[in-house]
Amino acid sequence: GETNRLFQRPKSFAPKSLFTQAAEILGTNEPIQSTFEILFLSGWVPHESQQKPMRPASASFHLTEVLDKLNDEKDN
Repeated sequence: GETNRLFQRPKSFAPKSLFTQAAEILGTNEPIQSTFEILFLSGWVPHESQQKPMRPASASFHLTEVLDKLNDEKDN
């Protein structure tokens, strides 16, 4: 869910007209120099309907077997 919300956020900068309007409100014709820090946060809370992790050492095969097979396929 929340990943989709972050994906859909605006990815463009504020238009120049915003800063022109800010200068008008402040009553100055001088350029406004500012520094902005933009921070996006996302949180997550576990829910009972989510998948539970498997028990340690419960896999059917070792990760090294899979990686070796992938490397062999890549080499061929």
